[in-house]
Amino acid sequence: MTDLATTVDESTGEPKRGRPLKEVTAARREQIVKLRTVDRMTQKEIADQLGITPAAVHYHLKRARHGNAIDPNPTPEAGPADD
Repeated sequence: MTDLATTVDESTGEPKRGRPLKEVTAARREQIVKLRTVDRMTQKEIADQLGITPAAVHYHLKRARHGNAIDPNPTPEAGPADD
């Protein structure tokens, strides 16, 4: 049996089955990585925006680093040279 993500149908309050959990997790991790690397948000800001715990954000970033999806120590982007 495929593990499917379960969400709640807001109109009925009943659980509904969706995409496989692996797809949902990958999409969420991609979203978190973008917010962290492109939008330069903190883990707390990401958690607040997505309605998840900071621990969940930390988990996804750790998994992304382990998979080499992001640099574990990003440096600020270089601005124009002061010449």
